[in-house]
Order: sequence, then structure tokens, then C-alpha cells
Amino acid sequence: MNGLERLRLLEEANRVLEQEVVQHRMAAELARGQSEMLIQSLNFLAAESNLDKFLGHVLKVTVQQLQGVVGSLWFPDHANGSIRLYLEYLDSRIIPASDLSLPSLTATGSHRALRLHAQRTACGAATGG
Repeated sequence: MNGLERLRLLEEANRVLEQEVVQHRMAAELARGQSEMLIQSLNFLAAESNLDKFLGHVLKVTVQQLQGVVGSLWFPDHANGSIRLYLEYLDSRIIPASDLSLPSLTATGSHRALRLHAQRTACGAATGG
């Protein structure tokens, strides 16, 4: 291996290492944000025992954590095999499903548990859980 090939390999290894460092920093930042969100939610739950208000708070801070503008919380409706909207976060407001007119959706495997959906501001990409 000549000096030029060796230099190219070292530069490539350095780029890969720099990418890993950036990924680790991003993961640490995300973990800090999630920890803060969890602490906020637990503090809210300690002060407010109303489940709907707590779920609304969790929806709000989750959308904010994802830098989104809108989010929705869905629950399964086992009686008719669908999912139903429970809460929506829009324009910095928590809106109960009873104030909205949206139909339920047919259930699929990913909708067996509660579902959170948040839409990001910049790219419009949807993130679901």
C-alpha cells in the first residue's frame, strides 16, 4: 500500500468517525429532550389527576419535542374493529374528539395500542408510533 492509498483510507476512516460522533450527539440530545418531556409530564400528573388533561399534556409536549405543529391521539375501538380519535393538538390547543367530526378508521396491526401522530413543521413528514 503506497502513501496515497493509506492517506485516502485514513481520510475515509476519519469521515466515518466524525459521522458517528454526530450521530451520538444527536442521540444524546434526543434523550435529554425525552427526559425533560417525561419529567414535565410526571410533574403535571402530580399536580393534575384528570386523565384527559394529562393525556392532552403528553400529546402537547410530544408534538413540541418532535418540533411538530399538530398531533393526534387515537385509541382502539374493539366493538367495531376500528380506531377512534381521542384528542387533537392543533394551534397550541388540545381539542377533544367530541369537538371534531372525524370518522373512525379500520384497525390494523399497528393500531392495536394507542397511537400518537405528530406532523412536523418544516418538511411535512409524519411521524407515527
